[in-house]
Amino acid sequence: MTYFPTANSRTVFKAADESRNTTVTFADDSDLVLPVEASTDYQVDYVMTFFTTSATPQAKSQLRIPAAADITNGVTILRGLTIGPDEWRWENYPRVHLLPASENVVLIGKGTLEVFGSAGDFAIQWAQQTSDATDVTVLRGAWLRLTKL
Repeated sequence: MTYFPTANSRTVFKAADESRNTTVTFADDSDLVLPVEASTDYQVDYVMTFFTTSATPQAKSQLRIPAAADITNGVTILRGLTIGPDEWRWENYPRVHLLPASENVVLIGKGTLEVFGSAGDFAIQWAQQTSDATDVTVLRGAWLRLTKL
């Protein structure tokens, strides 16, 4: 993970591929997690690329936010060479992504996070939709940025 803080924004980059298999349980991405302050609004931007060679190529993702927070005006776009674009609002998370085998599929997200009472973490979580022994991988170079509004 590479971390780039500035006065009003924080960005993390995924330095290495991360793979998961034989689990359908959501877990935070090991790099795409950032702390948020109480009583602060943020613009959220992220890009991540999934890859798998599985015969049942599906992944799912969701956003983890502090208990006293809300996500609004958010949209994620999924795009691959043979699929998409598919677009959905953040209110419709969690979301299952159909991943063509052996094809990179990119998720691009943008929206607003409103943190009301308590500080905490903003995280992107993901897992396989159908458990099998073949890896679903988020490729290095994925990034997450939070900018104070």
